[in-house]
Amino acid sequence: MKESSINIKVGIAERIYPLSIKVEDEETVRLAAKTINDKIKEYLNRYAAKDKQDILAMIAITFAVDNIKNRKGSDNITNDVSLEESLLEIQSLLEQTLQATPV
Repeated sequence: MKESSINIKVGIAERIYPLSIKVEDEETVRLAAKTINDKIKEYLNRYAAKDKQDILAMIAITFAVDNIKNRKGSDNITNDVSLEESLLEIQSLLEQTLQATPV
């Protein structure tokens, strides 16, 4: 089954970027562009930097750090699930052993 794609244009930092994306990703891409533009406005108000390239670099670093933190959090969840599964297996083995052991 072929995935359908569409061509859209998104504006970031007063520039237009044509993109070819999956239809189901359009809302996410537009929200991402809006988020970036909102961050640009926030950073322009907060910092003395006037060069949008500097602002975009700071935003990229912020998003990259957030992404890495989220991935680490996901890894911890995966590790927690693995730990829980291991503990349940040990508990089951202990219960089997206790049931098989005469009192």
